[in-house]
Amino acid sequence: VPLRLGRSARVVSPALRRVIDVRDRHCVFAGCTAPAMWCQAHHLVHWEDGGPTDERNLALLCGHHHRAIHERGFDLCWSPDGARIHTLRPDRTLIDLPAARTGAQLHPIRR
Repeated sequence: VPLRLGRSARVVSPALRRVIDVRDRHCVFAGCTAPAMWCQAHHLVHWEDGGPTDERNLALLCGHHHRAIHERGFDLCWSPDGARIHTLRPDRTLIDLPAARTGAQLHPIRR
């Protein structure tokens, strides 16, 4: 089953969704622990802007945080080492939460 759909499909396949669920485990927005089953797959580089539908360009977001990305200017980006996804405020500053509040987000994202 292909996991890198590139530009051929915008919709995330069931197999690709399972990969994202296992990798992210919950909403990736800083401090959120909404479980994967409550989340939607979000294109980090929007599909309309040329972003591919593959595991490196998708992340799980709960409905509340998905709206925050699309309507309020928050954004997501990969850490320089590619191990985790960071949340950026609308002014592009990093949301950096203390370890006690980030919980599972401190664990590296499995590739």
